[in-house]
Amino acid sequence: MTAGRKRIDEESPQARLTDYVGAWKEETSVVDEAKEGGSVVDESVENLSEFDLDEELVGAPDINSLIERFRGFLKTDEGRRYLDHVVVRRPQEIQEIFEKLRALDRDSDDFTNLVLFRLLPNSESGFSVAPSFVNMKGLFSEYGYGDQDWNKLANHLFDLVLGFVENPRNLDSLLRRFNSGSYSKGLQCRSVTPMFYSLNRDFPLLNDSTRRVYGFLMKSVLRKSDSLGEGLVEYPFNVNKIRGLVSFLVHRYDFGEIRDLGCFDLFCYWLDQNLRRK
Repeated sequence: MTAGRKRIDEESPQARLTDYVGAWKEETSVVDEAKEGGSVVDESVENLSEFDLDEELVGAPDINSLIERFRGFLKTDEGRRYLDHVVVRRPQEIQEIFEKLRALDRDSDDFTNLVLFRLLPNSESGFSVAPSFVNMKGLFSEYGYGDQDWNKLANHLFDLVLGFVENPRNLDSLLRRFNSGSYSKGLQCRSVTPMFYSLNRDFPLLNDSTRRVYGFLMKSVLRKSDSLGEGLVEYPFNVNKIRGLVSFLVHRYDFGEIRDLGCFDLFCYWLDQNLRRK
């Protein structure tokens, strides 16, 4: 266990799911108020199936019922499609793009476009579960970037990803260096962490759904008040928090599916979408 990090109390009482909706609404308010650059990323992705959850969620006795419903969702065609995208197809695509970028001229338009429109989550690149850019250049227009600026941004991002691949233990200093650069504006965890997960499965995706679900699970299941920050420099610390919660859910509730942090991200998105309807 990481030195200085509080141990998750495995003796904390289970919470009834009747408590979850209220706790989730509190976390929604906290996350929405704390958003940074929320207009940059489109989160209006296709909704997951309600899977007959709405009314039964409120009356379910404990988290075990919720986990079983998520498992049921994973057995549907829709669930298999989402899971395959998150844990198989998108990571494979990112890995292939990364290798192609290593061989390209970093001053070329091909390099710039491949980083900005394929390596970063982008709705134009196809099906996406994670938040993705709809029109990156349009949304970044306030920064007044010209062609050279876009290339510098692409190189700045690729240096971050390359450094992460070569030495993930150095991520804290890499993110601080990246965040201090003039081309880090508008880029936060929800747009950068999908690349980290795709290139190293030990690092979770982090977006607003993750933050809301983490907050209300900590409060409702573990009776602790805690949250995840959105800023990139906070990500290494948040990694430990997410791993701790996942470890608790795996061992306390035998929720083995979320050992893959991509499946945990899908669980957060599925639950967040369903609770949004309450």
